[in-house]
Amino acid sequence: MLRLQGKSYRAIAKDMNCSVATVHKIINEQ
Repeated sequence: MLRLQGKSYRAIAKDMNCSVATVHKIINEQ
């Protein structure tokens, strides 16, 4: 679902318009 290659959590959070903590939560649940 999420492409993490070459992207930091901060960059993903910016793209998804959410917080870094939220990104961590989503990834940890997968």
